[in-house]
Amino acid sequence: MTHHRPSPPVARGTRGAHPIGPILLLLLLVAGLPAEATLVLLEPVEDAARAADRVLVADVDHLSTELHHGAVHTRAWLTPILDLDDPPLDGPLSVLTPGGRHGEVATRVAGSPQLSPGSRVLLLLDRGNDGEWHIRGLALGHFVFHTHLDGRTAVLRDLRGLGILPPPVPTDPDHNAHQHADAPAAFWWHELEPALRAARASHPPSGDSDPPHAPSDSSPAPHEVPPTAPHADQPRPTPPGPLTP
Repeated sequence: MTHHRPSPPVARGTRGAHPIGPILLLLLLVAGLPAEATLVLLEPVEDAARAADRVLVADVDHLSTELHHGAVHTRAWLTPILDLDDPPLDGPLSVLTPGGRHGEVATRVAGSPQLSPGSRVLLLLDRGNDGEWHIRGLALGHFVFHTHLDGRTAVLRDLRGLGILPPPVPTDPDHNAHQHADAPAAFWWHELEPALRAARASHPPSGDSDPPHAPSDSSPAPHEVPPTAPHADQPRPTPPGPLTP
């Protein structure tokens, strides 16, 4: 007589208990990224501006490098042109970005914003625990002013080197999961500035010296910021389709 060993029990209806789906989704997302990429979560510009500690337009004066907490950082010295917060910052300021060359030590951080002297930039800034200003979301929070062929002003950001992951899908069934499916690389300034002002007014930052924003029934008139010519070494991404009239 042949004895058959009973088969082990099979749990039914437990396919959802294994995190294979999310793992495969993450692998597919990472597989499409460049060989060198810094992963960041996608944050719509208005949300980033609302959460940032400061939003301003400034001219880049000059750069220097230093060792900051044992790593090479580039310090950009800026002259503010338009501060979207009250009271505005008084006088020049500097921001730290990761990477650069300091003496014989060089560090490259994929997706780190590349500021160039002579350029005019829009920056979304966070103040770190070290008291320094840092650009929020690396290159996501750095925009360069550029004059379009038709004379209008656009702000462009160079997203190369960033692996942009979609935000977590909320549990709200009425939420449109595709409303923030990409990270635009260019915006018309006359359209973006009012949105930034509204974002700053709706959720002012909690800075040490920044008073709350006074409520306003009407949005301020857009402020025209004449762009300066980008520096020769500054990458100039091509404005995408939405900027075409």
